Amino acid sequence: MSALFGYWPGQRFGFGGCQAVDLMQDWARQARTGRYRLNGSATDYETALLELRQPLLTVSVAGDRLTPLSSVDRSAAKARQAPRIAKHYTRPDQTTHRPPTTGGSEIRERCGLV
Repeated sequence: MSALFGYWPGQRFGFGGCQAVDLMQDWARQARTGRYRLNGSATDYETALLELRQPLLTVSVAGDRLTPLSSVDRSAAKARQAPRIAKHYTRPDQTTHRPPTTGGSEIRERCGLV
């Protein structure tokens, strides 16, 4: 569809908003194959993920139909050597976990982003 229009008209389909052809092709390829390969990039992202050793923060939300916990886990498994900080949020009445209220500074510090 994006090749036909020259862009992805997500507003017409209720998904993704207006997006570039390359981005939609990258998303579609990843969904079909489970591998990360970007149009026009020589980087081997699968190997880069295997070699990643920095802490990896994953966030999932119960009921997310586009990125369920199983998808987050499968993606994170590609970075086998990276220590993982996994956060899974459910409705407040189902858990004691709450999203951070510090503006994310704790997450940035724990992941070496500051």
